[in-house]
Amino acid sequence: MTFAAAALALSATASAHAAFPGRNGVLAVVASQPGNLGERSIVLIGLDGAVVRRIPCPGRCGDLWPAWSPNGRLLAFSARLSAVETRIGLVRADGTRRRTLPRPAPFVDAVAPAWSPDGLRIAFGAVGFDVSGIWTVNRTGGDVRRVSPLGQLPAWSTRGKLAVGTGGVAVWTLDTDGTHRRRLTSTRSDDPDWSPDGSRIAYTRFARGREAVYTMTATGRAKRRLASGSMPAWSPDGRSIAFVREGRIFVMSARGRDVRKVPYAPMTRTGKPVRLEMPAWRPRPATASAGELREPGR
Repeated sequence: MTFAAAALALSATASAHAAFPGRNGVLAVVASQPGNLGERSIVLIGLDGAVVRRIPCPGRCGDLWPAWSPNGRLLAFSARLSAVETRIGLVRADGTRRRTLPRPAPFVDAVAPAWSPDGLRIAFGAVGFDVSGIWTVNRTGGDVRRVSPLGQLPAWSTRGKLAVGTGGVAVWTLDTDGTHRRRLTSTRSDDPDWSPDGSRIAYTRFARGREAVYTMTATGRAKRRLASGSMPAWSPDGRSIAFVREGRIFVMSARGRDVRKVPYAPMTRTGKPVRLEMPAWRPRPATASAGELREPGR
């Protein structure tokens, strides 16, 4: 298996980022073509299902794991450059100025980005050889550091703590220097996402071949099942959670009530539904600037 293929295999059950406080904006979701999981692109949609923008990519798209910066102006993601190379990509919310950051080492893929609360650094998972684990890089591509050999899917809280998924085994927390590691789940789980205030974590729990969205405190207590599904993404106002169920995006209250489907259901030319996954909820800036992404209701 190539390292890019390993990254794609991780994506089958995984998504990690973080929610930052603000007004609720659009959802960035990954659209996958049926029967061709290597071809994926990021689409920005409203809760009414309206397409706001498709993030352009050169050649055959393989973009995964979207993650919004704290001010909502940049989108980080995993960009597949070739069959053997995946890097962290950055693009403006309007789809312009796309670029990629350096890999931590040759033949090592960088996946699943998560922004720091100050927007200056990005945590990510590394896949390949003996440098796997959680790394960080500054947003300009410099100062690449290994944080921990533990984990593949980081989420960075507003309180400065990292939550990491470990490939469907468990959810852990640790400090950004790799210390004070703590296992929070005893059952198979993944996909951690912090609430905007950093007090709770949403995650996916796997049991008997089924997936369910749970929440817990930052110390792993008060676990609560919310709904069947996976890949939870907390809203910037902390009141809602987006998640995936059977290839569609759903939204519910943060307590698991009022579950509703986002009515965006694209089809291929052959009439097959496109699979949607990995939602990331954009925090809307307090004021719009020139060239700022226009969203429904603005």
